[in-house]
Amino acid sequence: MMLCLGIGNFCGSYGLKKVFRKKKLADRAGLTGPTAHTALCKMEAKGLIEKEVPEGGNSRPIIKLSPFGRSLRDKLEPLAVHTNDTAVNGLSENEVSQLRVFLLKMNRNLTADGDVASGRSS
Repeated sequence: MMLCLGIGNFCGSYGLKKVFRKKKLADRAGLTGPTAHTALCKMEAKGLIEKEVPEGGNSRPIIKLSPFGRSLRDKLEPLAVHTNDTAVNGLSENEVSQLRVFLLKMNRNLTADGDVASGRSS
């Protein structure tokens, strides 16, 4: 079972055939908006993604993998699988499932705390 790789998810299965808006991508990767923005700017500077403004007057860009970004999948995916396998080595399927639940809860707690601290939530 693979653990979430955050923004790396975009470079994997999400980015191959789909395009996303920054908010949806951040939500799927479990990142805050500012963190996703920083990561996406770095990825764009390295030529991994492309941003396009769709026709029809919508000014929010869509994000997709560039051809170069797509070409890295065969190199990066095995590394991600190895990293995940190493991280959970010696854990049972049940323990990995529990760990995932705990990490997701911790992420939600930290996100909520950040929202409160920034005034985005009451």
